[in-house]
Amino acid sequence: MSSANISSAERITAAVALEETGRAVLGHSIDSFAACYAGISQEAWWFDHAAADAALVKTFEELGPWDTCLGFAPGHPLAFALTAPMRVRLPGRDLPPDTPMQFDESEFMTPDDYDMIVEKGYHEFLDGFLPRVGIDPSDAAGARAEIVRHAQDDAAAWRERGVHLLCATKLRLPFDWFSYARSLTGFMIDMFEQPERLIAAMDATLPVMLADTLRRLDGSESRGVFLPMARGSATFISPAQFERFCMPGLLEAVERLVDAGFVPILHCDADWTPRLERLLDLPPRSCILQLDEQTDIRQAKRVLGDHMCLYGNVSPQLLTLGDPEEVKHHCEGLIDDVGAGGGFILGPACTMPTDAKPENVRAMTEAVLGKG
Repeated sequence: MSSANISSAERITAAVALEETGRAVLGHSIDSFAACYAGISQEAWWFDHAAADAALVKTFEELGPWDTCLGFAPGHPLAFALTAPMRVRLPGRDLPPDTPMQFDESEFMTPDDYDMIVEKGYHEFLDGFLPRVGIDPSDAAGARAEIVRHAQDDAAAWRERGVHLLCATKLRLPFDWFSYARSLTGFMIDMFEQPERLIAAMDATLPVMLADTLRRLDGSESRGVFLPMARGSATFISPAQFERFCMPGLLEAVERLVDAGFVPILHCDADWTPRLERLLDLPPRSCILQLDEQTDIRQAKRVLGDHMCLYGNVSPQLLTLGDPEEVKHHCEGLIDDVGAGGGFILGPACTMPTDAKPENVRAMTEAVLGKG
């Protein structure tokens, strides 16, 4: 496939289908780095959508271009909090104005909440849960509407710049959702002491989460659904725990999304190297597997290269401490090895570090453009 006259959306579609894309594909997750690079505060990044969007545009014009981005400007201070079952500490509100966002992972959820979810439903539970993490339920609907409006406007504007929005929405599966809401320690204890109670709550929650997700996707131009999945990695749980608690929900959710015509983006932070073969059970040529530096992406290519598109995984250490030649050489190696035959999106591991060197971000772009 020639690079000429192919849009970013077509290039991403080809990558998911494991087809040649003409040149390497560059995808970014750029958030607080853009604020730092453009000289606005972290507070402005979260609370001033126009300033945050302008920061991203400046970053794109001076350090890009890139083909796709996982998301754009937050649009609202609750943009992340509504999808994270933890207390989100924001700059300018809970933190100094130039401090990046932080999480407070505590036991905001109790074991008795498992029973409430089964008996009364996830939505009723959620109304009582949100105040525990500092969100007034009466603010949630308005915040979601504003976030959607900003996202639609941003997607149209970035499409004019030749950039395709990869993700339309986020789905944090019950396994990960509960592991954060209960805290890692509490959740680990639950898997040993009350597994049936936990599984019953996950089984009751997943259909509701899927229905909510598909409702949000109605009419969306972007077909990507972001699934953050760190807690199912080998870093956190054993193979037996993965099979019992994580894999069933993952398989059901991915199959349902693919059947509905969407592309699951499996955001697999931490070490998934021992789990790679299990991902062969997911539908072929239908998903994107985004990896951070803890997973061996070349091993992922060997195991999954003819099964799903890979995305990643330039390390934060290299982007913050390396020099441009090192970054460019590393990226070219990934393009040659992982991108061979198609099915690869070059990008940072997880997200662009706030303190990445701008010249290193630009080196990623040069590596891609030089491989045309």
